[in-house]
Order: sequence, then structure tokens, then C-alpha cells
Amino acid sequence: MIRQVLAALFVALALPAAGQSCQEGQRLFASPSLVDGPLCVPEAPERIVFLEQQWLIGRLMDAPMAIENRHARDYLKLYPGMLTEAERAGLMDLGAMLEHQVDPELIAAARPDLIVSVSNLQETNDKLRDLAPLAVFDWGEIDGRTPRMVAFVADLLRADGAAERLAAELETRYHAVKETIGKARPTVTVVEAPAKGSDTLRVMTASSAVGQVVGALGLEPGPGVLDAKASAAISGNTSVYSVSLESVGDLAADYIVIIGSGHDGEGAFDPSDPIWQAIPAVAEGRFIARLQDDDHYYGRTPLANHLVLDDLIRLLLDRDPAEVAPNPYAAWLPR
Repeated sequence: MIRQVLAALFVALALPAAGQSCQEGQRLFASPSLVDGPLCVPEAPERIVFLEQQWLIGRLMDAPMAIENRHARDYLKLYPGMLTEAERAGLMDLGAMLEHQVDPELIAAARPDLIVSVSNLQETNDKLRDLAPLAVFDWGEIDGRTPRMVAFVADLLRADGAAERLAAELETRYHAVKETIGKARPTVTVVEAPAKGSDTLRVMTASSAVGQVVGALGLEPGPGVLDAKASAAISGNTSVYSVSLESVGDLAADYIVIIGSGHDGEGAFDPSDPIWQAIPAVAEGRFIARLQDDDHYYGRTPLANHLVLDDLIRLLLDRDPAEVAPNPYAAWLPR
């Protein structure tokens, strides 16, 4: 309720400052996370083009989609029940097209009445501004990005209570898992398997998307893992940094999660290899490998967080998530 009141106050203050009035059938949308200030958007949009991960948030709020972007395509492998065949058939498929390679003519063919993008796609955004009202989310700092993005989409869709509902679903599961773990506080390190032929692997920090889920359980990333500031100093990235394969033995966490090498496909991982055996958790079988279909480890959306939590329940507790803290979107998972 407080967030809705503040959002309404933000609009009220922004309107006279912007000097804007909207056409019939439109309303003024304002948000602290909206780039370029208040924007006239449809009162009831019917065909929304989401260019980035907001598509996944919009789906959780029953947004009227016009396209299927690469995030939708990737997550439909993880949550195949997320759309019915009829729903999917009604969407224009952008396939593997990356957001920065968007074809304005293809987007125009989708007949959007609202486009939702992010601030780090400036060149793309400039090409799309004349097609429909363009609501650009300020990508900003990593910390707090997920709740900001959820609140942004909820306010844009006028989905009252949706942001609070999604946050409560996660908090309920986090609490249940923490209660089940009890006083034990095992450490969990997440690494990317090296691309074939590489002599380094990448380590995810507590500021990464998966690191924040681990942190929400009250757990630490483990000894040998740098904090965000140290990571940024050596890699320019607060979420991930590279280490030599020769030093992987320093990763002495209680549990290890091995994921694929980014979005480039399967990384190289053989648990019997002496290099991997140098990691105590691998040598002792306290690991889980997600070498393909691992997009949720990079995603900053509720759907991603729930999947990571499912994996952590299996790894840490050796139990079915449904027994400990059911995924509220389990009906969408593969049968």
C-alpha cells in the first residue's frame, strides 16, 4: 500500500513539472526507475513488447504480450507450462535475436501499443521511440535491481498488489528453507565451468543473481570467494571474476554449484578430473552441475530465483522442493 501511495504522489508531483497532458485513452506513467521522466501510456495496453527480462515479470502479472523474446524462449525450456500452445501461437517469435540487434520493422509488425525496454539498450531504444510509447527501465545498480524491476512493471501494468505478492512468495520459501536448515550455516560457492580449452573458470560473488539467493537463505559464498569490491577491482564486474584452474582448490565451500559457461552453452566439467577433484566439495560429492539450461542462474526475476531455490533445496537438504518449500509455479515445470 505504501508503495502505491508513493507512486501516486510521484505522478502528482511530476505532472505539473513535466507540463504533460495525455490523449484520451492514455494516462501519465511516472516511476523513480523510469528514464526520461513521465510518459503517456495506454490506459489498458493490449499488445506489449517487452525487450528484456521484464517479459518474465509481465507473464507473472498476466500482461498482454505481443512477442516472444529470447528470455521467454529460454525460460520456456525451464517452465514449459508457462504458456499454452494457443498463447504461444499468438506471439510473434523474435527467436534468438538479441535486444541490441532488434529490427524495428519486425517490432512494428507486432503492432505494439507499448514497448518496455532498459536503459543499457540506448541505440535500440532510439530506433523504437516512434513505434509506440517507450517505457525505459533504469538498469542502474545491481543491488536491488530485481525488486525495482518488479515494482516498475507492476506500476506500469497497474497490477495492484502484484509486487508484494511476488516478494511474499519468495520470502515464504526462504523462511521455510532457513527453518529446515536450522542452525547449520553451510557455505555455497557457485562457479561457471570453463569454456572448452580455457585455463580459467569464473566465480560468482554474493552480488551475483545466484549469490543473492544464497544470501537470502542466510548463507555465505564460502572461503576463497572475493567480495563484490575485490571482484570489481580485478575484473571490472561486481558479480563475477576469473581464477586460474590451478587455484580452484582454494574454493573450500561446503557445497559447490557448477553452471555452464554463461550463455555460450555447455562448459567443460568432469568431476573425475584431478583439477575438479582438488575442490573438496566435488571430491566428496557435495555438488550439483547445471551445465545446460542454466539461464536462471543469471536472471534477476522471481521465476529465476524460484528455480535456483529448487536446486539449492536438492543440494543442501537432499529433498524434493515440494516437501520443504513448494515452488508456486511448479505447475509450469516439466512433467
